[in-house]
Amino acid sequence: MMSLSHPPTVRPVTIPFSDIQDKNEDLSALIEKGFGPNGLGIISISNVPGFSSLRQTLLRLSPKLAKLPEEEKEKLEDPDSRYNFGWSHGKEKLESGNPGKFLKADCSLLADMLKGSFYANPLLDVPTLDQALIQRYPAYCGRNIWPQSALPELEVAFKAIGRIMLDVGMMVAYHCDRYGRFYINISILIESPSLLLYTSSLMGFSLAELQIYFSDA
Repeated sequence: MMSLSHPPTVRPVTIPFSDIQDKNEDLSALIEKGFGPNGLGIISISNVPGFSSLRQTLLRLSPKLAKLPEEEKEKLEDPDSRYNFGWSHGKEKLESGNPGKFLKADCSLLADMLKGSFYANPLLDVPTLDQALIQRYPAYCGRNIWPQSALPELEVAFKAIGRIMLDVGMMVAYHCDRYGRFYINISILIESPSLLLYTSSLMGFSLAELQIYFSDA
């Protein structure tokens, strides 16, 4: 009887917040391990100050939002953004205009009509006033819709954790940028197209994107 082989286990790379916060810390090996060709494309940041309590605060508000009267939740819906701002219960759509789908146990696809979601920009309530951008990118350029009278604490909690996530993301991006600059500089120094192509593959960029990235430096 043929034995079934187990797939290899790959664990995400974890970097402590104190290390990612230090701009002088050399994290290139961990960046490559997490985001390189053999990585999961995921890096976990541990021990972020205040994150756990902010997360708990926001999670405790989620059932309160879901239990608001239907008329209150309808005020939070935004069909113009394909329900990508405010409240959505089985209504949000993909760029194609089709509803999102999930994979069932039998591998068939089923429209995701059961999930309740709330979307908002945690930094800007009004990202832009440019109507051309709003019409072209309604899922990104819409206005936030907060339950200011029914659940005012949601806005505060949402923005607080969003700010921390952005700040940590920028720290990760700094170290990715530092790693990328190092390899780009090497490739240009020795003028090796093969190394430049390798760097492009390693960082997950296309060659054109890599050149643009360098020219903007």
